[in-house]
Amino acid sequence: MAFALLLLCASCLKGNDSETVSYNDKAIASFALTTLNCYHHTTSSTGADSVYMTKITGSNYKFNIDQMQHIIYNTDSLPKGTDVTHVACNISTLNYGALVLEAIGNDSLYYLANTTPTDSIDFSQPRMMRVYSNNGDGYVTYTVKLNVHQEEGSEFRWTRMAEGDATLAALTDCHVLALGSSIFVAGTDGTSTMFCAPDESGETWKVLTPTTGTTFDAEAYNNITVYDDFLYVLNGGQLQRSTDGAAWEQVSTPELKRLIGGSTAELYGIGTDGRLMVSTDDGKTWDAEELDADDQLLPTESIALTYRPYSTNKLVDDVLMGGCRSAEDYPSDKGVQLWRKTVDFSNTSVPMPWSYVEVAENNVGSYLPRIKGLSLFVYDGKFVAAGIADDGRAVYYESPDGGLTWKEKKLLSMRNIEEATPLSVTSDAKNFIWVVQAKSGVVWRGRLNRLGWEVED
Repeated sequence: MAFALLLLCASCLKGNDSETVSYNDKAIASFALTTLNCYHHTTSSTGADSVYMTKITGSNYKFNIDQMQHIIYNTDSLPKGTDVTHVACNISTLNYGALVLEAIGNDSLYYLANTTPTDSIDFSQPRMMRVYSNNGDGYVTYTVKLNVHQEEGSEFRWTRMAEGDATLAALTDCHVLALGSSIFVAGTDGTSTMFCAPDESGETWKVLTPTTGTTFDAEAYNNITVYDDFLYVLNGGQLQRSTDGAAWEQVSTPELKRLIGGSTAELYGIGTDGRLMVSTDDGKTWDAEELDADDQLLPTESIALTYRPYSTNKLVDDVLMGGCRSAEDYPSDKGVQLWRKTVDFSNTSVPMPWSYVEVAENNVGSYLPRIKGLSLFVYDGKFVAAGIADDGRAVYYESPDGGLTWKEKKLLSMRNIEEATPLSVTSDAKNFIWVVQAKSGVVWRGRLNRLGWEVED
């Protein structure tokens, strides 16, 4: 910009008011789209195909002008279905340089008016534009490319990563965890817990051999979480951690019977006395948590926990814990017992109690039903609950309001997860959702298309 201004100032100098000023500048100064048409294909409940059109505000898609290589392109791709064969643009050149469009397939040239929308241009392939200087002293050629998404942003695509993997099929139950971009599975064969990891393709899984000779009891897989870039596990009364699932170090020997999960600044567990516990020093010491309701409402089965930062303050976490109580002891329970906590880990933080999410009259039709092997995680900014329903179906629920109401999505049922084998679900740093099934050894990985675009960008 500064260089362009220097050129502009230099070219404006003239000997006297009667002289005609000419310029040697050869540059496109700005490029913007006007309104575009976008065509969407839909299928009705009867299977009939139809197409409808929407308008796209082209000025919302900013274009980068590389003045060194003379390339113009949009960094944010246009939606799939955008008609790029009939595009009008607003293009301006520096100091009234003449703008010319090269034809496709021949040597013809077409003059393009400056400062007003051009005639319709076919951008189905990169187009070449010339800018001639005002004084006729040569030209430069720009390559203009319109990037368009080749897939629908709202489409969710699944890939079957493993089918009948022997290592995973030997497990009777499992938990899948994402540690950064790495995926681990902690599973049990009924006598001990083992940690597994995939190869680079994700198709083959292997058991990780502990380098310290550590062995894990049969319930350790049910007492594992990710916290502060570590895998944490409660194993035989000892709290241990690892960065790779192989080398483990002891943290403490807390009075816990269950490790639940972690947020940004806190670890959570169930004490040997049944109270909800918290640690703020990486698991070294533990204190009882404050609740705003009866502790008899705490879950005792299929307990899971997740969190997300508040959109308005990254130093505050919204923590959600859920699980079930015994159906025999509490037959009137409508569904999952949910608890929420706001954790402010700034210097001015004030401890907040856990709040029980009650099934009230205003959400009785949208509460979270009982789920076996409950998995809780965050996806696309929403709390997600997945697992096996009482009728044996693999289910997937989303909450748009922080756990108050839930809506089932047919995300898992569409992937032909037919057998009600134990499964575990999570999301990773690249916005992939992983579904791992014990006994069958089946692994699915899927992602919402537009979340994949964000990762690539």
